[in-house]
Order: sequence, then structure tokens, then C-alpha cells
Amino acid sequence: MNPILQKLAQPFTQKLIVSKAQIWRCLIQTPFYAGVPIYFIFVAFFAPDHYFSTEIFKVLYEIFLVVLYIALIYFILVFLPSYFVQLLLQKYQVLNFFSIMAYALLFTVIVPSLIIILNTAQINIIPFRFFVILCFFSLTFAVTNWILLVRTANKSKSCSKLKFPN
Repeated sequence: MNPILQKLAQPFTQKLIVSKAQIWRCLIQTPFYAGVPIYFIFVAFFAPDHYFSTEIFKVLYEIFLVVLYIALIYFILVFLPSYFVQLLLQKYQVLNFFSIMAYALLFTVIVPSLIIILNTAQINIIPFRFFVILCFFSLTFAVTNWILLVRTANKSKSCSKLKFPN
């Protein structure tokens, strides 16, 4: 393989060697890091045409509530399963970009399905397209989590090199 391509692909195929505490901390930080760009994307798409009205504050507040709702769903339905899956992947030393994306896609199917199953009596109240939009955020959270894990793994690797130079 070309050395330049190999260097570019290295972070994606790198086995992430992190501890349980580092996984926990990265999973807790994920919605905060991912929430900021999601908020600004929502603001850009749903802001009213006349920007200097009082309606803009209402829209900003509502979008903030939507992002908090997405973070709440993340903590309730995704956080603990993700933690246990990452511990399992860490145990077998296959925690990398592709494994994180694979279980994110799996959760993209499972979590909305569970919400729909648990909410069968009120299925007409909550539209299905809301769940489709919500599914796109799982990949955003997964990529953010992977970036945080890579950063943590590289930071701990550099600290260990400082302690043990060989």
C-alpha cells in the first residue's frame, strides 16, 4: 500500500487501547461535543427569514430544547448499551473506527424500533419521520465518540512514552 495512504488510513484502523474510565468519560462528553454543531445546523436551517424579530429567540429556545431532547434520548437509550458494547470490543481488542460505526448503525435500527414498540398506543402522536431524523444523529454521536477515543488513546500513548521512553 502507498505509504501516504497508509498514513491517512492509520487512525481508522488503529486499535484504540483505552481504559474503562476513559471510555466512560468519552461517552459522557460525546453529546456535549456533538450538540454544539447540531445546534448550529438546526439554527441555520430553521431560523426565520426576518432575523431581527423577537421570533428568533423563540426559535433558538425551541431548537435548544430539541438538542437537549436528543441528548436526553442519547443518555437514556444509547449511553449504557454503547458503554457495554465498547467494553466488549475493548476486551477482544477490536475497538476501532469500523467497529464503532457498525454498532452505531445497529443502534440506529434498534433504538427507534424500541421507541416505536414501547409507544404503540400513541404512534399517531409521534410521526415516524421524527425517528428517521433522529437516526441520523447516531452517526454524528458515533463519529464524535470515536474522535474523543482517538484523542484519549493518543494522549495516553504519548504520556506513557514520556514515562517510559523505550
